[in-house]
Amino acid sequence: MENCLYFTITFVLGTYISIHELHINNPLIRFAFSRSSWWLWLYGAIYGLICIGILYFFVPGFGYTLDHNSGDSLSLPGSYPVIIYAILIGICTKSVLAVSLVSVPFEGKAFSLGPSTILKVFEPALVNKIDDDNFIEMNKFIDSAIARNANLNITQIHQSMRSNLSTRGQTAEVSAFLMDLSQTTEIRDAFAMYIKVWGVKIFKHTFLR
Repeated sequence: MENCLYFTITFVLGTYISIHELHINNPLIRFAFSRSSWWLWLYGAIYGLICIGILYFFVPGFGYTLDHNSGDSLSLPGSYPVIIYAILIGICTKSVLAVSLVSVPFEGKAFSLGPSTILKVFEPALVNKIDDDNFIEMNKFIDSAIARNANLNITQIHQSMRSNLSTRGQTAEVSAFLMDLSQTTEIRDAFAMYIKVWGVKIFKHTFLR
């Protein structure tokens, strides 16, 4: 029963960290939209299961440590409580797997070898699926927002955004956004830009109160 607790800890941490890093590395993917994609949860679960595998096979005195009957130990160093290993594995696995040790030229492109090679088996395809679902859900959200603001034209939409962002001061980010915003002529495009740059929470505060 205690082993189930350790498995759960490392699985939950591995899943959470991988999903969190996915959204950091892909800022156009917003959790408010991607969370409805089962591909996102499959993505996180794969990392969680990898963490469980590392915990089971490589932690000394836990589960089935590889080569436990041989003189060559493949277990992780140290003699810490299993819960410490469970936490560290859950937190660090995603970052460790992203490491590339060498780059090998292949058909005119650089092919990375190392732990990151494992990710190429499943990550690009899953991220594309998540991005597709994120796009679909964002468009549904924008459709709903347009319907709720049907009384506003594009000029009024621009003004609402400028008014809300005025409290942030004239930062370079705000100035760049306002310059790009001035080029939009469709409400859908303006809404999409506002969400991508400032997020769903700010958008709701501006248009869906």
